Amino acid sequence: MTHALESLRHRVAAGSPSLTAALRYVQLSDRARIELDKLLDATRFEVEREQLASPSPAARARCPRASW
Repeated sequence: MTHALESLRHRVAAGSPSLTAALRYVQLSDRARIELDKLLDATRFEVEREQLASPSPAARARCPRASW
């Protein structure tokens, strides 16, 4: 709730045309953040230590001079 009120204050201070419009923007951004969090939680997975230590072939191609 504090985050939403802070966002609302910034929108109004920046010259939002009305309090209703500012509230709508804050509600939409909070909904978008919640949906993005759900999406990220659904796609997270445990990465094994070997995968972190060894860069992908695409990373090697982008930085051919790096010492892997």
